[in-house]
Amino acid sequence: MCKTRLEVVKIDPYGRDFQNDKLYKLNDELFKADSEFKRQLQLGPHQYGSGFRFFLELLESQESRLTYLNLLSMALKREREKQTINHQDVPFYKQLSLEIHWRNAIIGSPYLSDAKRQIIIDTYRDYIVAGNPFEIVDGDNFEMQGDFLGNVFRLFPNKKFFVISMIGPQNSGKSTLLNFLFGTLFEARDGRCTKGIYGTLVNIQRKISKDKLVPLNYDYILAIDTEGLLSSQKSDEPYDKKLILFCLAVSHLVIVNVEGEILEPVKKCFVLCAQALKYLGETRVRRPTVHFVLNKRSCRNEDYCKSLVECVQKPLTENKLNNEINLQTENFHILSQAFSDKPFINFNGECKVWSTVEAFVTDVQKICQHFIDISSGIIRETGDSFCVPSNWILFANRVLQTIKKHPDLTYFQDVFERNQYDKIRDDIRNDFDQYLSPAVARFLLEKEKQNDSDHIKQSFKVEYNRMLRLLEDKLKEHCDNHEATGNIRERSLKFMEVQLISIFRSWEVSAVMKSERCKRDEIATEIDSKLRQKANNFTHKNCLLDRQAARKMFEIEFDNLVAQIKDKFKSEIVWTTSIEIVSHLCDVLNTDALPSGDNLLAYVPFLKTLDPVSDHPICLNDCLSKICAECKTRASNSVPLIPHSSGVARTISAKEIEQQYTYLENDQLSKIFVEVNANTKETRQYFRKDARQRYSELFQRHSTAIVKVSTCFEMLTTSIGKCLASKNSDEPFTEITFIQEIIGVVNKIIQEFNNELNVFNFCLSKQFCSSLYICTVISAALYYYNRQKTHFLDVIKGVHENKVKSIEKFIPWVILVENDDEHVAINLTAELSQVLRQSFESQGKEIINSQIDQEMKTVSRFAIIKELDGEVYNARNDWLMRYVLYPQDLIIERFKQKWARIKGITDEKLKPFVNITSEKLIEIFGVIKTINTISQEQGGHSLSFVEDLFEPLGDQGNYQLTDKKFCMAKLFHHYIIGEQVLTEISTRNSRFYTVNDRWKTLVDNLPKLSEEIKHTFRSLESTFETATISYFGLFLDKILSEQTKTEQALSSQMSSFMAETYNNIYEHLLNQIQRCAALCPCCKRMCDVDHHLELTSPIGQGENRHRCQLGHQIRGMGGIYHKFTGEASVAWCEIIKDKDQVIISDKVPQTWNSFKIANSDWDFGDPRTRENLTPPYVYMWKQIGEQLCDHYKNGMKFVEKNSPLPINHFIFILDHSGSMNEETNILRRSTTGPAAPQGNNVANHSSETNLTPWQHLLRAVKGFLDIRIRQVSFDDQITVILFGKRATRIYNRQKLTEIDTDRLNISMEICGQTTNYSAAFQMAINTLEEVNKNPERNRYRQTLIFMTDGEPQVYPETELQQLRDYRPG
Repeated sequence: MCKTRLEVVKIDPYGRDFQNDKLYKLNDELFKADSEFKRQLQLGPHQYGSGFRFFLELLESQESRLTYLNLLSMALKREREKQTINHQDVPFYKQLSLEIHWRNAIIGSPYLSDAKRQIIIDTYRDYIVAGNPFEIVDGDNFEMQGDFLGNVFRLFPNKKFFVISMIGPQNSGKSTLLNFLFGTLFEARDGRCTKGIYGTLVNIQRKISKDKLVPLNYDYILAIDTEGLLSSQKSDEPYDKKLILFCLAVSHLVIVNVEGEILEPVKKCFVLCAQALKYLGETRVRRPTVHFVLNKRSCRNEDYCKSLVECVQKPLTENKLNNEINLQTENFHILSQAFSDKPFINFNGECKVWSTVEAFVTDVQKICQHFIDISSGIIRETGDSFCVPSNWILFANRVLQTIKKHPDLTYFQDVFERNQYDKIRDDIRNDFDQYLSPAVARFLLEKEKQNDSDHIKQSFKVEYNRMLRLLEDKLKEHCDNHEATGNIRERSLKFMEVQLISIFRSWEVSAVMKSERCKRDEIATEIDSKLRQKANNFTHKNCLLDRQAARKMFEIEFDNLVAQIKDKFKSEIVWTTSIEIVSHLCDVLNTDALPSGDNLLAYVPFLKTLDPVSDHPICLNDCLSKICAECKTRASNSVPLIPHSSGVARTISAKEIEQQYTYLENDQLSKIFVEVNANTKETRQYFRKDARQRYSELFQRHSTAIVKVSTCFEMLTTSIGKCLASKNSDEPFTEITFIQEIIGVVNKIIQEFNNELNVFNFCLSKQFCSSLYICTVISAALYYYNRQKTHFLDVIKGVHENKVKSIEKFIPWVILVENDDEHVAINLTAELSQVLRQSFESQGKEIINSQIDQEMKTVSRFAIIKELDGEVYNARNDWLMRYVLYPQDLIIERFKQKWARIKGITDEKLKPFVNITSEKLIEIFGVIKTINTISQEQGGHSLSFVEDLFEPLGDQGNYQLTDKKFCMAKLFHHYIIGEQVLTEISTRNSRFYTVNDRWKTLVDNLPKLSEEIKHTFRSLESTFETATISYFGLFLDKILSEQTKTEQALSSQMSSFMAETYNNIYEHLLNQIQRCAALCPCCKRMCDVDHHLELTSPIGQGENRHRCQLGHQIRGMGGIYHKFTGEASVAWCEIIKDKDQVIISDKVPQTWNSFKIANSDWDFGDPRTRENLTPPYVYMWKQIGEQLCDHYKNGMKFVEKNSPLPINHFIFILDHSGSMNEETNILRRSTTGPAAPQGNNVANHSSETNLTPWQHLLRAVKGFLDIRIRQVSFDDQITVILFGKRATRIYNRQKLTEIDTDRLNISMEICGQTTNYSAAFQMAINTLEEVNKNPERNRYRQTLIFMTDGEPQVYPETELQQLRDYRPG
């Protein structure tokens, strides 16, 4: 499984393997292996193997487990060294190592009991606290056990890390240097020692730095050792870049260790990764500090070494990357060799003694001290949120997953290549617009409509290869123009191929669908020809029927033909084809969450039940409801939730319980909350140690009642129904956009569901998510099935509607009709009108589509919004108000204006063709009129003209009366299409007749016909084949009598065609503009992305996330205001910082970083890109800001600049006297005796009753601080005063996140045993006076929190009076 997963990770999404069967097969193999692996795990520890059981037993021995682990590690190392001696190349996952045992235990831990799982977590915490190296990223799968490490790192409450990473080439001495710097235990030897990324905790005592007498503001150094770069075993440059980028993103300080010189590959990788930090798009350490260590140098020329660092610094500065990392010219250190050898002679011969070089040790100690001295300053610059262990592991895992999902981050060879790549990608898109336009797609679809699916696939493959060669030539020109490197040429080619495959796959699906429709259409259109063939076979025998027998023959033949059509539609085959179509399209999208084809095809038996009656249409809504019910039933067997251990454990507040949820039952949440808080005061329970854990346990136990699974599936079905209803176009480009949209729907629901569950530390299980995806994909298959079924029923309906006409055609073929000239003339004019109409529609559609293709960019969503933005400065205020509040209305209005212009232009282009078609019909009637006149003059109107014109040839026996009538129709058709005058003519029953010269004389006097008229009548050959003309003059007169009616009908048909075509295109374009109704969840600005242009990602994912490309608006324009000041927020999304507080409506406050994670379907922009935009929102806010404040009616105040937010200053005055530290416990006293609450479980917990009042007080303070952190109140300042006989101030206006309650456990001697309130309050007064001297004193909101258990020796009347009289300022 590890090997397969590593192969999947290595597949480039722009590579060929991503688009062929290899990725599918690997994912299928991985899915099956993973399922089997999890099945084995769920069977219990007895199935895990003896090694696992032995290791677990070792961990359960509480007293000596670390000793046992060390002994085991040494024993395994000896075994490993034997393999090395024997030159055995053993894969990592088969090696005997302690890391493998730990990895197995970690992977299996979720399936153990809570108690055993906690033993593994606790032991691992003790293991790494003892200074042992631990795996952060395994080098086999490039994966992190983020959930497990999150649980471990949460066992470091109130602790902080300073993260130092070591990177450098293989065998450069990285591990050795770390061991000497910090006393770590990384394995150091020749060859590859570290595989992946490992960490070690170094316990740093709180000592005084030499420059400022300030304590260090962290507890541990997390020293990270990485796999060597430029490894001879891997030779994998992208892997090296991933290591560098990861370390830069998650470290406060990065040490680049090189042996002697800074190699060019190392420099290039480092500079490129510094650039990649800009594009990472994840929370990361801002501007990490970088130091180079030039190791193993015999020459210590500092100027030369400085020049080496400058060679790295120069490209950083030139490319404006010096703001991404902090690399100063002086950030380098020189070290000599760490070891020296001294040869000596013994009885074995010459030997060597290796010893540590004293100068190396001295220099390393200086470097270590330097790093410690600068560490506090680095933390202040980068922010201390990255020092919190549980936070760090969370964002480190996200950084790792982002690096894995976006190979572009580490692909490029240097900083110039990315710019080249972006420009060439734009060129590729322009080529696509030119060579892969909708007109090309329509041409290919029309060409392939008669072929079967295998032929279509082969044909599209040929066309794909032809187009690929053409575009490759164009790409070569672009690359030459941009002087692109070989790397960029290769990357651009891959990008072009992936996009080309996506387009052709969408076209191929459309072609197959059209082919299936054409097959059914052909059967319907062939009904007349088959009936004619039946009549010919019958009449060829010189047999005629009476009308009743003819009708019976027709009914039998008609029913047989209809049965053949029905036989073409087999429900099971169509369902299977529909599922394969959706799967085929889904393969294009860059997502690994979709179910495999086997899982989907298992639903075919159920799907067949949705359409039990073949002759009736299906109801989409009913079918969707049944699909929803079926998927919901099957999902009920799965566990919908799993603990989301990557979330930070915290207290759940009543406000979060009362919040309205979509997917959770509020009543059940309140019920559990009451159960957790039963018989206790809420204010105390808020800080209970185990309340959070108990709530989670009850939440999981009652998850069936809490989680609204039905609501989830119903909302999904409703949203899918809207997608199906809006899909009203068969344009080839719309197939992939439809799948993008429908997959985007399920992704959004899963994201929203997880956001709600995250409050309670849960998330949806992968199994349940798979059920949602299956429901989505099957619903998409329903759409394609319904298209096929609807067309099938339309064909059947059309056949039955034309039955009367078919009978009218059939009857004259098999019975003797005295005179059918009138019917033949009417039928001929109708057919003539149809031919002209079809010709016009073909030309008209081409003109309309061509014009639309030219105008497509001007009617895109982005283009219209950009145009509207440009009109802001000249607009009235009422227009500006509409643009802010109802932008979609203005977009649609502008689209309608543009559409009216496009339609006007197109109408003008169509007008000549309308006139030409009408004139052609008039010309034909003119010709008929001329023929009629000349025929009358030449005797053609004689009643015996037809009878006299033909004579049987030879001895053919009796001839039929209808033969000469058939001959007349055939003779007239030959003239009208420009053929030579016949002297002999045959009938369909193979009788031959000579033609009298009178016909040639008549034809010689008839007008010469134009080629267009001839071509038109050639299309009517089948009509003339079955026609009869009894009286030539009567026939011509009847044609002329139909002129006005036919002209009007043709004009009406052309108008109807144009109106219908316009309407379809209009609806399609309008739907594209309206498709994305997403508003930025932060500023309420609408998304301005045309999602259909990105073909490789679902809406809301990857490159197809929602964005405000033209800039986010001022948040106040969306009604967002500051909770404390009431001022409208004049910030915009791009400038909000990760730690800033974000409050939307009445929801719980979040950090900006948490908000972005919760709304991961949005790209909120970057301040650097904002600098290149000129959005009009500042101007708009000045113009209509006050009107907007009045409109929202939420108390929002208009400002052009936000006032500084108030600072909550909490002054804790805590009693630390002797009575607070006595063993007599106040909790025991409060929960016993007659006044104690009945049934209170608190008194039964020894952990509660054995605490001193002081320990209870500290827990209350810690709980208060946790709540404030949860409320994102990072601007809070905390002062802590401890008092007994004397008062001392432990913290003075420190940041909320800098408070460590462990520091409050000071010696009793400092404050004294007795209680002196006066000293405590005087210290508080002094603190308030200091605040009054602060220039920002008006921002402070002071709160005194006084906590004591006794009475004062002297009542502090004077101090309390001073506090009552206190006024700020």
